Amino acid sequence: MKMAAHSLTQLDLSESLERKFIATVCEWERIEYGEGKHRIPEAFYLCAKKNRTGFFMLLNGSSLVGYADVWELPEDFYSMLRVGIIDEESIAERYILSRSDSRSGLWYIGSIITDPQIRLERPVGAALAFASICSALPGFFQNYSKFPARILGVGSSPFGKKLLERWGFAAVARDENAIDLRPRFEKVMERPRDADALHLGRREISQEAP
Repeated sequence: MKMAAHSLTQLDLSESLERKFIATVCEWERIEYGEGKHRIPEAFYLCAKKNRTGFFMLLNGSSLVGYADVWELPEDFYSMLRVGIIDEESIAERYILSRSDSRSGLWYIGSIITDPQIRLERPVGAALAFASICSALPGFFQNYSKFPARILGVGSSPFGKKLLERWGFAAVARDENAIDLRPRFEKVMERPRDADALHLGRREISQEAP
């Protein structure tokens, strides 16, 4: 089955269904990252509502298969998040730039996760789903970012760290007063075609990222 991820602006979903899917996303994060290291449904919903172009869902009928969230941030918040002075769970609606705000070109990739049950039962299908979600990212940046641009990712798992490195992200040194010690990685994109590096080929990928 050919799958494609779409942003909330492209999906015709009711508010109740959007909230249901976002609650599912938060539960997936709790499973993958542990208690206290996942987003809260109501706060996460407000973030998605602020910038619907940066929240991607992969659906199979009425079932959520996977998702990704990508947010453009103001410079001061991005700078603190980059070096761990604040943790990624601190991202809230007020820190996310809407489509009507001035562009910063400073982006954060929150999570890219496929359904844990599908990964357990059908790892090849989960890998293809993961690649499909990632394939939405190059066009997103090319269409919505100013350049040069920077993308920040947090290696919350060994697989996430490996994926960011594969995409050409470089490690970021954390601040001596950092409170979030998870490894940070950053990629500089000088021109739109640099976003093509975020494509994934059809190889087996069976974990979550970043």
